[in-house]
Amino acid sequence: MKILVAGGVFRHSAEELAKREPAPEVVLVDGLRRRGIEVRACRLEDRGTVALARESDIVHVHHLSKAAVLAALSPLARPFVFTAHRFALPPTPLQRRAQRMVMSRATAVVCLSQVEAEQTTSRYRLPRSRVEVIPNGIGISSDVCRPRRLAPDGQIILLFVGQLIAMKQIHRVIEALPDLPRQVVLRLVYHNDELECRLRERARALGLLDRVTFVGQRSGPELVEEYRRAHLLVLPSELGYECLPSVVTEGLLTGLPVVASEVGGVPDQVRDAGVLVSPSSSVSLAPAITTVLQAYEHFANRALARARTAANDYSVDHMIDRHLDLYQRLMQKGEM
Repeated sequence: MKILVAGGVFRHSAEELAKREPAPEVVLVDGLRRRGIEVRACRLEDRGTVALARESDIVHVHHLSKAAVLAALSPLARPFVFTAHRFALPPTPLQRRAQRMVMSRATAVVCLSQVEAEQTTSRYRLPRSRVEVIPNGIGISSDVCRPRRLAPDGQIILLFVGQLIAMKQIHRVIEALPDLPRQVVLRLVYHNDELECRLRERARALGLLDRVTFVGQRSGPELVEEYRRAHLLVLPSELGYECLPSVVTEGLLTGLPVVASEVGGVPDQVRDAGVLVSPSSSVSLAPAITTVLQAYEHFANRALARARTAANDYSVDHMIDRHLDLYQRLMQKGEM
């Protein structure tokens, strides 16, 4: 079996990738190779390679792109698998048409959660048999999970991990701080600093620079330590942006309670290990954060319990097994 996996992350050098937390495409490629599968990783910019990959038995494109469109239109008779991950808001009319065309022509569409699968089959009128639910695998061992408690009069750390971009709505967390006890502080861990200056200015205007730390990039053991030190993970993303955010799973695997927007597959990730909030920017996060802090022992215990189930639900081995099963079924179907 020869697989071509195309994704935007592969435009980065090996040195750059080593500094980041592994993207789902990288986890997939590495996992398949460990299983002895011949895999070629390809940039989305290499559109001709994606469209005319004659030597590949299956082409799997991640993210809507010109490469995905060309793979869908390819004259070659080989299965085309598509994983959207997420879609930028608001989509242009051209993007909507491209997404619809790619979905309609894909041999199989991989969704990250049951919610996404239901939305995809309904929105694009796809047969359920063409839609696979395969959650992203996370390579954090549940061994790092530990009980948490709030120390009397001690610092309480809210943690955000992700990109400093508009759709993550980090300003909502900063704006909630004045309504929370002064010992509550915020640490921002990120590799995309697009809105860093604007967020610093917002924190300065609110007199909160002493309570907001712009940590910057963390990966590997450093990132795990950020999760372990924190008391609560916050992710107030916009509606329609998140499918199955890896940071939520990573936090849960360390036993960290969560306050996050009720979007995509987040409810199934969090369950009772935190509080879900409206994705509307007009809704304050302070009441949800206060709810968790006032009943912290309860939510910390639920997060510990969720860590055990999440370790199985979102394991890398489970992700690789499901993809291999899908690829094999598609190849057998093509041979019939």
